[in-house]
Amino acid sequence: EFCVILPNRSLHQAQEIMEQLRQVFCNYQHADEPQLQISVSLSIGLASCRPEFQNASTWLNEADKALYVAKNTGRNKISIGAADTLPESVLSRSPE
Repeated sequence: EFCVILPNRSLHQAQEIMEQLRQVFCNYQHADEPQLQISVSLSIGLASCRPEFQNASTWLNEADKALYVAKNTGRNKISIGAADTLPESVLSRSPE
């Protein structure tokens, strides 16, 4: 697991950036052995920094909860933290 902080980005912009990253991982082919069928997926938990979060740990915890929602509901998708509100159609995106 790793953390990415995207300053000066809206939650929607962050989701778009993370979706691009997820697609890069999913399309990975080994440079020296392109014939190898390596399956790579990326589950992402997204949370915006909110005024009610008392510290960075609270923010990270929100993203971590969202990550485990993504992992537990099929993997290879983006899940948004419960503290953030977006229309239902963009709360969780998985590949078509």
